Formats: sequence, C-alpha cells, structure tokens
Amino acid sequence: MKLLIAIDDIKVFKLERDSEKFKEIDISQNIIKDILDHESSLIFIDYMAKIIWLWYGSKTDSKIKFIAARIAPSIRDVHAIGFKISAIDQDNEPDHFKLLIGI
Repeated sequence: MKLLIAIDDIKVFKLERDSEKFKEIDISQNIIKDILDHESSLIFIDYMAKIIWLWYGSKTDSKIKFIAARIAPSIRDVHAIGFKISAIDQDNEPDHFKLLIGI
C-alpha cells in the first residue's frame, strides 16, 4: 500500500548543531527519504495525521537528542498547535512514518 502525500501535507525541519535551532528544509525538489542523515535530528510535521515526528538518526548523540526534544514543542507551537510529538529512532520507525517518507 502506497500513501500519497502532497508537499503541502508535510513540513521538515533539521536541527543545526551550531545554532541549536531547527531550520525548515525545502522539500519541493527532494525525495523526503533522501534527506535522512545518520547524525541528524529532524522534525516532520504530518498535517494529515496531526503528528510531529521527532526523528533521530542512528548516530545522533545524546546531547543533540536532548536539544531537539527541548526545542520540538516550540516548533509545534508555531506550526501545528495541538499536535502530538512522537520521537522515533532510525531503523525503528512505525509503518505510518515509513509510508509518509517513502521507505
């Protein structure tokens, strides 16, 4: 089963290590699964499911995970008030997330 996601139904943010802030990524020209990086922390706002996925790459260190978890509610408050935040680790993603990003 393939889930068809419109670009307007998802936003993606990447945590920048230096500034310790999330920056929105333009996904209009990318395949979403191609932006996954083993050392990154990403936020995927899933407007259809009303979930904010806080995704951690398999080599993301504890400090970055902590920072991402601390900042994620501020992203929710600006872009998706009332959405649930769900943290997930690379290679342990739920099926819905896998369908969302095309893996």
